[in-house]
Amino acid sequence: MRGLHDFVAHEAVVVETVVVGNDEDHVRLGGLGGKGRNARRYEESEGGEEFFHGGETPRPARRCRTKTAHPPCSAATCRPWFAVMIRSLFAAAFGFLATATAELADKSELYTGKEYTNAFALPKDDPALPNVLLIGDSISIGYTVDVRKLLKGKADVFRIPGNGQASDHGLQNLDKWLGDRKWDVIHFNWGLWDICYRHPDSKQQGHRDKINGKLSVTPDQYRENLGKIVARLKQTGAELIWCATTPVPTGEPGRHPGDEIAYNRIAAEIMAKHGATTNDLHAHALEKLPGIAVKKGDVHFNAEGNAHLAEKVAESVSAQLKPVDKVFP
Repeated sequence: MRGLHDFVAHEAVVVETVVVGNDEDHVRLGGLGGKGRNARRYEESEGGEEFFHGGETPRPARRCRTKTAHPPCSAATCRPWFAVMIRSLFAAAFGFLATATAELADKSELYTGKEYTNAFALPKDDPALPNVLLIGDSISIGYTVDVRKLLKGKADVFRIPGNGQASDHGLQNLDKWLGDRKWDVIHFNWGLWDICYRHPDSKQQGHRDKINGKLSVTPDQYRENLGKIVARLKQTGAELIWCATTPVPTGEPGRHPGDEIAYNRIAAEIMAKHGATTNDLHAHALEKLPGIAVKKGDVHFNAEGNAHLAEKVAESVSAQLKPVDKVFP
């Protein structure tokens, strides 16, 4: 059996000493490239076979030849320096991978399932976790996956199967979106589609045209629609979180900057009346705009922006989640 390992330096040469019974096993690590006076050569001994580790493994005896003296070694147990280095490198590599994998797992960065790459993929319904519903337009589509990752193990995060568009569209489809599932938290928004001007002859995406177009939903219509929507959402018994509409940048072809603020004020009055919580995503987005915009004059966000919004959404939802008593078998 191998016992004590001792590393010693001898004339700039590292020597590993392994005690084997009464013998010592030396592995000498020479200079870089194995050249110069520290070069090491091995050749087969003219003698017969010697037994390694007390006769357990036979192998041809060999004699160590070097110009630099080092502690005496057994010819049968002197091994090339590169063998030791390879073993050490493998050990270090496996150790690094194990540590890195553990750190990833600790940070919950290992996700499986389509719901962590596709906003519209339904998560697996865990009966032990609360159900969260996200309602909104393309802004909410952008942050859905990141919210799911942040709330993994805390809630099952669903979203409506498409774009929520304007408030009148939401009012028409709300019953279908709610379905018969028991919702614990509903995080919802309408606004960007409501304040958009559109003209059928416009070449802009979505026929946006704030010069010649018509406003999609007037402030009075918005107030009425949103009031009816909140009243219906309250019937679910879920905790309601209104999400303030995010900023409109200068140069947006179908929307006037500042209109979202006026509509957010209308929404704030309605939420106060019904006792709904507000997530001020407008202010949160401004913390990093314009750096997180997908491009100049666009209301959408890049990957960093979506992650930034998701942090605030997940924080708001977490604050409304009730403790879950899990039953273990």
